[in-house]
Amino acid sequence: MSGYYGYDAQWIKIEKIWYFRHVLFDIYHHIPIVELFTDEEKILIVREFIKENTKQKDRMAIVTDLKIGYEDIMEELEFKRQ
Repeated sequence: MSGYYGYDAQWIKIEKIWYFRHVLFDIYHHIPIVELFTDEEKILIVREFIKENTKQKDRMAIVTDLKIGYEDIMEELEFKRQ
C-alpha cells in the first residue's frame, strides 16, 4: 500500500436492513482496500477497522470527514489527517 488512505462510512440498506459500511481506500493507487459492514456506528469499530487494516510503517496520511472522534483516532494511529 502507498501509505495514503481515504476512509469513509455510510449507511446502506441491504434486503430491507440498514447497515453501516466502512471503507478504506488507497488514494494513491485509486483502489479500495477493505470494507466492513456493521449494524451500528461506534468510534471503537472505526479505530479497530483502520488499525487492523493499515501497517504502522505505512501510515503516512488519511483523508476523512470531520466526524467527532476521528481526529483522536488518527492522531493515536500516527496519521497526518486532511
